[in-house]
Amino acid sequence: MDAGTKTANPWRHVTPLLRTRRRRIAVVVLLVVGQIALSVIPALLLRDLIDNALLAGDRAAATRDCLGMVACALAVYGCGVAVSILVNSTVQDVLHELRMMVYDDLSAAPLSAVASRSTDEINTRLISDIQGVGSALTLVIRAGLGASVQLTGSILAMLWVDVRLALLAIVFSAGVAVASHRTVSVRRHLARQMQVETETLMGRSTETLSWNGAVLLRSHGWVRTGRREFAGTSEQLAAASYRERLLGTVLQGGVGATMAAIVPLLYWLTAMSWWPVTVGSIVVVAGLQVRLLSPMQELLSFMPSWAASTVMLERVSALVRRTRPPVASLVPSGATRPDDARALRLQGTAFGRGDSPQVRVDAWRLAPRSLHVVVGDNGSGKSTLALGICGLTPPLEGRIFWDGNPIADCRVREVATMLPQQPYLLRGDVRRNLDLLGVYDDDSLLDALGRVDLLARLGGRASALTYPIGPEAALSGGERQRLALARALIDPSPVLVVDEPLSAADPQSAEHLRAALVQESRRRTVVVITHDRHCWPSDARLHRVQHGRLATDIAAAPVLLGKE
Repeated sequence: MDAGTKTANPWRHVTPLLRTRRRRIAVVVLLVVGQIALSVIPALLLRDLIDNALLAGDRAAATRDCLGMVACALAVYGCGVAVSILVNSTVQDVLHELRMMVYDDLSAAPLSAVASRSTDEINTRLISDIQGVGSALTLVIRAGLGASVQLTGSILAMLWVDVRLALLAIVFSAGVAVASHRTVSVRRHLARQMQVETETLMGRSTETLSWNGAVLLRSHGWVRTGRREFAGTSEQLAAASYRERLLGTVLQGGVGATMAAIVPLLYWLTAMSWWPVTVGSIVVVAGLQVRLLSPMQELLSFMPSWAASTVMLERVSALVRRTRPPVASLVPSGATRPDDARALRLQGTAFGRGDSPQVRVDAWRLAPRSLHVVVGDNGSGKSTLALGICGLTPPLEGRIFWDGNPIADCRVREVATMLPQQPYLLRGDVRRNLDLLGVYDDDSLLDALGRVDLLARLGGRASALTYPIGPEAALSGGERQRLALARALIDPSPVLVVDEPLSAADPQSAEHLRAALVQESRRRTVVVITHDRHCWPSDARLHRVQHGRLATDIAAAPVLLGKE
């Protein structure tokens, strides 16, 4: 599904995960109901305290009412803490399962689907968006439950004390909340505008103050233009910030003044009314009325938060595939041909990007313990062929055979390993990059580093495996390529495919790498993808990708050819 495609129901992946935790959710509901009931009792006790205990001087009754209010407050607090713990644990469990669901689907997706999305996009959706969904969802649930408890408890208590006073207080508070919410919407719009201006200003700064940007602007004489654009964006950001903060000050002051005026207005209307009202009822209703505004504002503001969560979840849902392609098993095709034992064979295959074939192979047999050199112009399809040999992209036509039997793409990946032109190193240390599963001893790992002439650069046998890999590691492009080749040499797959292994190496390193690959071909099949032809041993087989087709065994090396 494309990034811009809107999913039908983005919450469909979350609902089953919540359904499995229905007992925990039921406990939350019971706790919320208990909070509502407990929040009504203090108002009734307060009215009894004012109207009866205080006027009568009944110390026992006053003590009972006060202790009851304290006990209810502590019980409501305890229920709130329990609800918060249950909600947070439930949401985080769901987020973990959702994150793993997306991760598993991306891991099983075709390379074409992964290549269609940038690394930043995948990381944003897998980590930031899912975490954002969790934060917004937790906030909405916790604040929603809290606001609902406070609002429901206050309204029930007010109605219990005096229906007519309660209705007046509810109408006043609802009016203020709606007006405040509309003002908050305007402020939110200004905040989004500030975010846009901030991002634009950061982009202007990157354009003008980065090394590449400075070279561009100074070379073309655009420095003043760059400054003028930066200044214009900065002025727009300052104006938006001023309007947002001014509106916030006006909103805060207006709400405070309105709430201060409502209480005496409520007293005045009570004094002018014809129904009898006790002092305790007036005090209780006035106090509860003040508590109505905040939960009303919170409930009115939930829709934008919920909409933001839905938008983030839609982006996450675009990465989720709940249908898996069928995994074909090894299908015997009769008796195994004697010359196909431990050999990878391509028969009438075509590989490409999408549905368009880029390179075709009529017949190609990769014998065990052999060295194959594939040459061709840039863009001819050599790298696409390498992906196809390793089962990383499925053939559009034809079949791939191993040991004389046709095998599926997933089984090809068990047979062939690929070292891409731009190798990827994992964060951590050299040991983690060489042996992520932790199945090899240190001597095997160190011997692989020695074969690619990297031991001395990493500090020798004593510290090579713990050499840090990451932003702080100062490895050159050639050294990173040699480390990746050492990792490939350790892999036990019968077929090794390397794409442009010498492209980032200096002449001395290139000789070490070439010698390591030639030595490796004595143990298993090695396929070298390159556009730069050098002399290879006489038993290496030379193949050419030209005009969208692989021509096999065009000559034997060594060959004096130079570059394509």
